Amino acid sequence: MKQLMVLVERAVRPVRAGARRKDRMREELLAHLTGIFDDELARLNDDKAALAAAAQRFGDPAQLTAGLEEALLWEDGLTFFCERWIGWRAPESVTRYLLRLAGVCCLPILFILGVPLLATWVRGGPLVGPRWKLADALVALGVFVLLAGAAVFCLGQLYYKIRDDLCLGKAPRWWRVAGYSLLFAAVACCVGIAGYFMLPNMDWELWLSTLTPWWFIASALSPLWPVLYAHFQGPLELRHTEWACLDLQEVC
Repeated sequence: MKQLMVLVERAVRPVRAGARRKDRMREELLAHLTGIFDDELARLNDDKAALAAAAQRFGDPAQLTAGLEEALLWEDGLTFFCERWIGWRAPESVTRYLLRLAGVCCLPILFILGVPLLATWVRGGPLVGPRWKLADALVALGVFVLLAGAAVFCLGQLYYKIRDDLCLGKAPRWWRVAGYSLLFAAVACCVGIAGYFMLPNMDWELWLSTLTPWWFIASALSPLWPVLYAHFQGPLELRHTEWACLDLQEVC
C-alpha cells in the first residue's frame, strides 16, 4: 500500500546513512506498519480509518528519525558522505547521474597522476620515460582522464539498459541483454585501444605482440560483471528507486 510506504519514508529519508542500510530500515518498518494496519483494518473495517489509526500508532516521523539515527555506527556516516558524491540522488535521471559520476571520477585521477607528474617536473627528473617531455606527459594525462570519464558514462548507460531488461517486466528480455552485452564489450575494448594509441611514444610492437590478446580476452569477459551485478543487485536498486522517488507530500 503506497500510503504506508509514504509514512515509512517520512521517517527514514532524513536519516544520514547509506542507501542499503536505509532500505533495510524501510522494509523492516513497512512490515511493522503493515501489521499495525491489518490489525486496525480488522477492528474498524474501513481503509481510511485504519490508515489514520495505524499512522497514529506508528508515531511521529521526526521522533522515529531520531531513534533510527541513534542506532547508526560511524561507518554509516562515512557511507552516507561517500554516496552524496558518487551515489544516485532521487529523482536524478540516469544521464545526469552518469555525467556527474564521470566528473567526480576524473578528479581523483587528476590528483593521483597530476601531482606526482608536477612534482617530478619541478625537480627536473624524468617524466615517465626517457623519451617523454612535459607536453607528452600532459597529453597522456588528458587522454587518460577524458577516456576514463567517457568509459564511466558509456559503460554506465549500458549497465542500466542491461539491468532494466533483466529486472523490469514479466520476464527478462535476453536478446536485448545479449545485444547490450556485446556493446559493453566493444566499448571496453575500444576505450583501451584508443587510450594506448593516443598516448605519445608508445611501443606499438609490444602492444600488438603482448598486450592485445589479453586486452581482447578481458574485453570479451567484461559483460559478465554488469549481467551478474544486475541479476543480484538490480531488484534491490529498483526497489530503492521506488522508495526514494515517493512523494512525501501525498496525503495519507
